[in-house]
Amino acid sequence: MNSSSDWIALLSAIATAGGTCFAGLAVLFAAGTILYSVIERRIDMKEDFVLWAIERLRQDDLRQYRKMIFLLSDADIQTLAQLVQARQPDARLDQIRQVCLAFDEIGYFVYKVGIVNFRDILDMYSQTVKIWNKVAPIVAGWREIEGATSFAYFEMLARQEKFQVTPKFEPPSKLYK
Repeated sequence: MNSSSDWIALLSAIATAGGTCFAGLAVLFAAGTILYSVIERRIDMKEDFVLWAIERLRQDDLRQYRKMIFLLSDADIQTLAQLVQARQPDARLDQIRQVCLAFDEIGYFVYKVGIVNFRDILDMYSQTVKIWNKVAPIVAGWREIEGATSFAYFEMLARQEKFQVTPKFEPPSKLYK
């Protein structure tokens, strides 16, 4: 047995094992870095979404429309629901639709994309439930015309429940004929 060749073989085996371990550690470090960046990006997306939702709902026109909804009496709501059934235009219906669309967009990102929990939105905008309760009869009329999933994400957000109907994302038919 040649001792110098044994030593060279041993050192070569140690170097190979060390290189393999180093490569394995490098792969684990790279995977950890990628996972960390994905987690950080998700946190950034949540913050960006919450800021977008706040800005969206604080737009002057939407604030005025929400105020108008709160000031509607039960008789006004019934009258508007009848106008929807008769497919009669009314500026208040357009304003209510804008508010519903804003909350529906937010609900979509909460339920479909899963960026934030619905509690995050409801804690900031507790009036979501109150607005839904006011406009539900009007939305029911729109659903008869447009389809069962109109403003479904808004309803889920307000009711704090999971989706019961699979949405079909088709362009809605015209509201007013």
